[in-house]
Amino acid sequence: MILNKALLLTLTLASPNTENPIAHTHVTVANETPAALSAIFQGLQPEFYLRMRRPEPNIDRELDKGLPYVTQFMGIYNNLEAYPFASNAEYPPHLSAKTIAHLQIQERIALQSGIIRLVAQSQHPAAFDFLRDIISNDDEKMALRSTATRALANIQHENTQAYLQALLANPAEELRVRSAALQALAYFKTPEVLEQFKTLIWSNNTPELTRALVPALATLGTQQPLARGADLQEKVSALLAEFLLSSHDNTRHIQPNLLVQAFGRVPHPNTIKILKEALKSNQTQAQKQRIRSALRHMELAQKRTQTR
Repeated sequence: MILNKALLLTLTLASPNTENPIAHTHVTVANETPAALSAIFQGLQPEFYLRMRRPEPNIDRELDKGLPYVTQFMGIYNNLEAYPFASNAEYPPHLSAKTIAHLQIQERIALQSGIIRLVAQSQHPAAFDFLRDIISNDDEKMALRSTATRALANIQHENTQAYLQALLANPAEELRVRSAALQALAYFKTPEVLEQFKTLIWSNNTPELTRALVPALATLGTQQPLARGADLQEKVSALLAEFLLSSHDNTRHIQPNLLVQAFGRVPHPNTIKILKEALKSNQTQAQKQRIRSALRHMELAQKRTQTR
């Protein structure tokens, strides 16, 4: 199906080959029929997605095509009846009615998840409010609330960071939402986020949140996507080393491979020196093994960087 090309541009849509990040684009378009919009997400059509078992992976590859129609998709999010999903007759005849009903539920969740990511990428003026309304809706599916929370990483505004920090700091908030807020905040790469993470790693008593915090710290300390990450790398690496050597109760909640992988993402010469010195001190054999693993991951990461 050929889409109507009558676009009313408010800003130029970045092409896939431009170096300008898609996060800085926003377009509006003339209204399309629901049938025309359905041609964008072929990943929701059973004939395509059943090869991949479920619809969502296909949608992820098609998001850029939906950017010009973000306003209409925002309207569809809360009015799924307006979207022309496949009829029962379009499913393979060997599937039972129960299986089809399950797939239809998954299609709707996949569409809503896709719309959430689409809105976040678009930088539409209403994007923040749209996502915040989903997150704050206690009746919304938890998977969609957490997806919307993570999607806020694409909206790099001060009010977004403040909102995510408030979500993370709220002990009454659902754990999956707090963990998603933690993951999103890692992409803001600001000293304020580092301070909140630093406080949390010692004060938090929720094992699930601690497990989410370690890889989030590694993301915060990487040099990409923002140059500011270079300044944070040393601080994050040192914090992880302090955490590893502390024997704090929270270290018991971290799988050893999760922690050493984090070290591999934020290698720093000063941290390598700290851990090598720690090996000379009075450590248990188990602790020495963890330290050696962390050192191996950091040294390998440094070698890879040097050979690029």
